[in-house]
Amino acid sequence: MILVGVPPTLLAAVLPVLRRRGVETTTVRRIALLFVGPSLVAAVVSVTTLTALKWEPSVAGVDTGVFVSAALGTEPGIVWLVQATLGLGLIALTVAVARDTRWVTQRRWLATVTAGSLTMLAVFCWTRYSTAVSSRELAVFVKWVHMTGAALWVGGLFVMARLSSFFPEESDADLDAIVAAFIRRFSLLAVAGVTIAFVTGILITSWHVPSVDALLTTPYGLVVVAKVGLVLGAAGLGGFNRLVLHGLIQGTDDRRSREALPGLLVLDRRFRARDAVRSFVTAVRVELAVLVVALLASVVLTAVFQPSYTVVDIAPRQVFLTAAGSAASNVLFFSPLVQPLSTWFAEMLQLGAIAVAIVGSLALGYELGEFGAHRR
Repeated sequence: MILVGVPPTLLAAVLPVLRRRGVETTTVRRIALLFVGPSLVAAVVSVTTLTALKWEPSVAGVDTGVFVSAALGTEPGIVWLVQATLGLGLIALTVAVARDTRWVTQRRWLATVTAGSLTMLAVFCWTRYSTAVSSRELAVFVKWVHMTGAALWVGGLFVMARLSSFFPEESDADLDAIVAAFIRRFSLLAVAGVTIAFVTGILITSWHVPSVDALLTTPYGLVVVAKVGLVLGAAGLGGFNRLVLHGLIQGTDDRRSREALPGLLVLDRRFRARDAVRSFVTAVRVELAVLVVALLASVVLTAVFQPSYTVVDIAPRQVFLTAAGSAASNVLFFSPLVQPLSTWFAEMLQLGAIAVAIVGSLALGYELGEFGAHRR
C-alpha cells in the first residue's frame, strides 16, 4: 500500500505545489525516505520468508545447486527472484537518494519506485489470484487493479496525514492556499483509486459470494460484510474531509463566525488556517485507521477462509466448506440454507459495479473541473 500509493501522491499532489510556490522540498525527501526505505526492506524480507515457507526442506537447505534449480525452475522461485531483484534494486536506488547522490533526482527516484512497486505487485498477484474464474489472466489483472486502486487511496492518506510536516515555517496566509491545493490534487488520485477499488472489489465479491445465503451464513461472507462496512465508513469520512474540511480551509480568510462541529472543530472569528489543517489531519488519520482495519480484514479473507463459492449443501441444516479440488471437507458450523445457491445475486453485484463506475466517473469529472478552475 505504501510503496504503490505514497510516491505517486508525492509526485502528483505535493511536489508540484511546493515547487510552484518556492517552498523547500527537503522535508518531503526525508519523509519519503522514511516511508519508502523501510517498506522496501519489509517487502523483500516478507516475500523471501513466504517463498521459503512454501519450498521443500531440501530446497531451503544449504545445497546451492538445489536452491538455484528451485529459484529458476519453479514458478514460486521465479516470482521470488523477480520480486527480490526489483526490491533490492529499489533499495540500492533509495540508499543513493539518502546519500544525496546528484545523478538521481527526487522525481526520478519516486517515479522509479512507483513503476518497480507496481511490477512487484503484478508478480505477486500472478501466484495469488482468484480461482473462481477460468481465466487466470483476468483474475490476476482484476486483483492487481483492485490492489492498485486501494493503494492509491491508502498510501495517499499516509501522505495527507503528514501535511503539517511539509511546511513547518510557512505563514498562515500561505498555508491555507497550499493545503487546499494539496487536497484538490490528491482528490483526483483518491477518487480514481476509490472507484477502481470499489468496482473491482464488487466484481471479486460476485465471484466468491454467489448468493445472499453465502454472504450471511459463511465465515468468508461475514468477513466481507464487515470489510465493506469499514470501507464505506472510511469513504464517508473521506467525503466529509473533502467537502466540509476542505471548504473550511479555503475559507479561512473569511472573518465571519462559523458553525461549530462538536468534538472536531470549534470555529470563531479567531479561526486560523493552521487550526483547519490540524482538524483536517486529525480526520484523515481517523479515516486511515479505519482503512487499516479493513486491510486486516482482507488479510483474514485471503489467509484464513475459503471463498463462499465452495459452499455445498451436503446434509439438511449442515453447511460444509470444501477446498477447490480437494476431496476432504471440514464442518465449520451448522446453519440452514434458506434457498439454493443461485447466480442472480452475483449478477446484481455486477450491475452494482457498473453503477459505482458511473458514479465514480462523475465524481472524477467534478474533481477535474474543480482542479482546472482553481488552477486557472
